[in-house]
Amino acid sequence: MAGRKQLCIWQSIFFEPVLVSPYEEDGKVNVYVVSDRPIDEKASLQVRLMDFAGKVLWSKKIDHKVKALSSEIALSISKDELAGAYYDPEKTFVSAKLVNEKGEVLSSNDLYFKRPKDLKYSKSTIQTDLTKQGDHYVLKITSSVLAPRVGVTFGDEHVWLSDNYIDVLPNEPLSISIKSQATLDQLKNTLKIKSLDQL
Repeated sequence: MAGRKQLCIWQSIFFEPVLVSPYEEDGKVNVYVVSDRPIDEKASLQVRLMDFAGKVLWSKKIDHKVKALSSEIALSISKDELAGAYYDPEKTFVSAKLVNEKGEVLSSNDLYFKRPKDLKYSKSTIQTDLTKQGDHYVLKITSSVLAPRVGVTFGDEHVWLSDNYIDVLPNEPLSISIKSQATLDQLKNTLKIKSLDQL
């Protein structure tokens, strides 16, 4: 269409070979681990029940063997067990993270007990630090409280993002890799950050 600007931001879309996903099913929180890798891998699974301010109400960490070409429930937690933490479903979430023996995060995902419109988010204040590292840029994002579905844009600059629309957990910095022909100053001047709690 004449006169219409073309969207010039692309987010990388790729298939993760290992995926951890918590689901609420039949009065339980089941944490699934799916692997498309052809070999087994030793890992640790950390599951936390947290409030939006970052307080850990319940946690569990187990060793887990990620089996090749598999899909299985790695951990099943009864809602009765979580109820002992006296959590508020409108102000809490479950965070699951799978880490290999080298300390590398294979996958992480979060579970919310209510729909976004029914959650009582704390108002987040997001800090960013954009730096150039070799042939790419790194954007470090930090928030003192949960910042849900953080979206990163750079106006009309052509960029490649390693991730976008992500949850930034309280006081747990998260980094996004960026590739662009734009200069560091151009990216800093066009950078905009928005999270779901700010809409």
